[in-house]
Amino acid sequence: MKKDDPPVKPQGSKGTCYINIVDGQFLKDLGTFSGMDPYVKLFIGGKLIKKTETAQKAGKTPKWNEYVEYHVTDLDETVEFKAFDEDNIGEDAPIGSGSAKLSRFCPPGV
Repeated sequence: MKKDDPPVKPQGSKGTCYINIVDGQFLKDLGTFSGMDPYVKLFIGGKLIKKTETAQKAGKTPKWNEYVEYHVTDLDETVEFKAFDEDNIGEDAPIGSGSAKLSRFCPPGV
């Protein structure tokens, strides 16, 4: 590090992270009479942070392009994405999920 370089924040420091829920690619369309109506729930550290709008009749390739601004307190928290097919009758069906550490979504120094 040079004398004029800005200080580097250590891992685990606080800051703001932006996550963009862009789209989905599912293997099966669970829609019975028309395409699936998928939406995503985003959890960080087990807490629900965001539920996207439902992509009506989007089938296997929905697009959301929805942003989340999250104030980081711990880069080791787990980020979970859970996708569901909205159902007007009965419970919404789970159609996919994934997870990773928050540090994968934040730029260095956050």
